[in-house]
Amino acid sequence: MTTVLGPSAINKRTFTEWSECGKALDLICDTRNGTVTIPKEKIMKAELRVSTMLSCGTATKTQLLQLLGSLRHVTTCCTPARAFYQRLQSAATTTPRYKRLRLSEEAVEDLKWFRYILQHHERFNGIPVAQFCQRVDSDGARAHGRFR
Repeated sequence: MTTVLGPSAINKRTFTEWSECGKALDLICDTRNGTVTIPKEKIMKAELRVSTMLSCGTATKTQLLQLLGSLRHVTTCCTPARAFYQRLQSAATTTPRYKRLRLSEEAVEDLKWFRYILQHHERFNGIPVAQFCQRVDSDGARAHGRFR
């Protein structure tokens, strides 16, 4: 790269040392143990947003989108959460801008479910990488090996 772009092309301050534990997509990856962990502050932030929305009973489009941004880590690491996330996503996309939406009973139940699993943040520590992998063979059968 230095040959083509010159000696000033590489900024050594932007390179990090090799480590067995790194951060990717705001998740902590441990390559030695083959695990992924959601940082505790991300879980606490999502839990606070869920609790706030449950106590208000209403939300704006912006608040719903912020909540979905906080919950995306949970849906990445917890497959059953995707169905609950999708229902909240549809509520966010149908809400008009600058208008408060009264949360439906289904949305409230979904938020209660998220609040319950977020209270057990230890379940998001050390999730095996194999849970995120999937490979489809030529005959269409699924096997582990490739990210979805």
